[in-house]
Amino acid sequence: MTSFSNGNDTHHVSFNQDYTCVSIASREGFSIFNLDPVELRYKHSGGEGVGHIEMLHCTSLIALVGSGDQPGSSPRKFKLWNSKNKETICEITFPSSVLNVKLNRDRLVICLELQIHVYELATMKCLQILSTTPNPSGLMALSGESSSYLVFPSGAAGAGSVVLYDCVSLRLLSQIDAHKKTLMAMQFNREGTMLVTASVTGTVLRLFAVPSGEHLCSFRRGTRSAQITSLCFSQRSSVLAVGSSSGTVHIFDVGAGLRKRQQSSGSGAGGGGVGAGGGGGGKITEREDESDAGGGDEEGSWRDSLTSSARSYFSMAQSWSKAAVGGLNLLPQPMQEFAESMWAIAHARVPLSVAGGHFQVALLTVTPTADDPQVDEDLKIVVVTQNKHLFRYNVPKNVSELSAQQMSGEEAVVQCVLDDEALLEY
Repeated sequence: MTSFSNGNDTHHVSFNQDYTCVSIASREGFSIFNLDPVELRYKHSGGEGVGHIEMLHCTSLIALVGSGDQPGSSPRKFKLWNSKNKETICEITFPSSVLNVKLNRDRLVICLELQIHVYELATMKCLQILSTTPNPSGLMALSGESSSYLVFPSGAAGAGSVVLYDCVSLRLLSQIDAHKKTLMAMQFNREGTMLVTASVTGTVLRLFAVPSGEHLCSFRRGTRSAQITSLCFSQRSSVLAVGSSSGTVHIFDVGAGLRKRQQSSGSGAGGGGVGAGGGGGGKITEREDESDAGGGDEEGSWRDSLTSSARSYFSMAQSWSKAAVGGLNLLPQPMQEFAESMWAIAHARVPLSVAGGHFQVALLTVTPTADDPQVDEDLKIVVVTQNKHLFRYNVPKNVSELSAQQMSGEEAVVQCVLDDEALLEY
C-alpha cells in the first residue's frame, strides 16, 4: 500500500486491476484518469477527504476510506461508492483505522492492523474475519476473481513469512517463508498463478508458484537497500516492473528467469536453491543475501562490475561443483541463489527532484495481439508520482534480447500533471 503523509495533498495513488486507469485520493476528494490516452475520467470533490481509493476494473464501483482531514472523514470509515449514480452503496465503520483495501469481482478484503475482513462483494456479507499479527502498514495482496487468493504477513515463523489464503473456500492454503527480513511488498500476476515478494532491504525479489508456494526464481534489483514502492506484472506475466525509493524502475524478464531455474533444477538433484518444493513453501535455511553494504542501483557502476565478476565466479563454481559430483550442487544456498538470480534487463530513472519521493508503476500492454504467445508484448511503463506527475517510457518489443545498457540512465520527460481540472502539458 502506498500512502503519503508528507504535507502533499495527495494521500494515495493506485491503478485498477488491468492498469488502464489511475485513481488519486486527496484531502479534497478523489479523481480518476484514463491512461491511454491520458484524460480525466471522473472527479469528486468538495466533500470528505479520501485517504485510500481502489477501483473495480473500469466499472463505476469505487472503494473509499476516509483520510481524517475533516471530522466526517474518519480513517475507520469504509465506503463503497457508485460513481455513475453518485451515491453510497454501503458504509462500514471499523473499530480501528482501515489500512488497506483490495477487491475483485467476487471478493472485497479490508485490512486493519490486527484483522482482515473478507466480504462477498455482491451482497457485502462478511464471510470471515482473520486475526493477524500486527500489520501496521496494511500489507496484503489479492489475486483476480479467477482465483481470489489472499496473501498477508504471517509473523509467526519469521518476519519474512507470508500466509496464502483462499477467499473462496475460506481456508488457509500454505505458508511461504519468503525472506529473512520484514516484508515490504508483494504482488500477484494477473492469473493469480505467481506471487512476487520483497523485503525491507529491497535487493532481492523472489517469485513463487501459487498455490503450491514453490520457489521459482529470484530477481536481484541491486546491492544497495531501497524501499520497494511498486510491483507490476505485464498482462502475460512475461515482464516484471519494480519501482523503488531510489527513483529507479527496474525491468525483469520473468520468462528467462523461469527457464534458467528449470535448467538448473534439471541438471542435478541439489539444484533446489531457496525454497524448492511445493506445499510447505519456500523455506530459507541459511543467511539471506540481502545486505546493505555498498553498491547502487545503476547498471554500469564500478560496484556492479565487481558484482558481475562475482556472479560469473559463482556460476563457474556452481558448474564445477556439479561436474565433480555428477550433477549435485554443493554451493551453499545463498551463493547458489546469487549465481542463479536474474538481473534487470533494463531500467529507467524517475527524476525525484521534480516528481517527489514516491511513485507507482504500471505496465500498459498496447498491442491488440497481447494474448498471442508468438507475439512479443508491446509495453509502455507509466509512472505516477505523489505530486501527480505522469511519466511514460517505451519498452522495446524484443524485451528478451534487451541488455541493461540500452535503457540505462534513460530519462523520461514529464508528459503531464494530473491536475484534476486539466492536464498540464510539458
